[in-house]
Amino acid sequence: QPPQGIMPIKYEDSEDQDHWRNKRQKIQSIQHIRSTKAACLEEERQADLVDALEDEVRNEGAISAIVAKYDKDIAEARAKLRESRRRIQRVRKGIRDAGGA
Repeated sequence: QPPQGIMPIKYEDSEDQDHWRNKRQKIQSIQHIRSTKAACLEEERQADLVDALEDEVRNEGAISAIVAKYDKDIAEARAKLRESRRRIQRVRKGIRDAGGA
């Protein structure tokens, strides 16, 4: 059965008919291989995108952990600074109370 839109071919003999049938089968095989290859390439592209997204999520998690650590370090540094300021104020008050500056 010829594909739609293609006129039936009149063959000279059965050998000629076999030749053209083999050609059509080869073309169909090549087309199937190409479509399968295209589908595989698309699947690989999708898998690469998923891998990239997973890497990005992991990186964001690592960045969040680093930021949390620095936030903690900053909070500790601020607490130490407040305590140092309180000590300085106590010392200054002690000097004033003792009649110094």
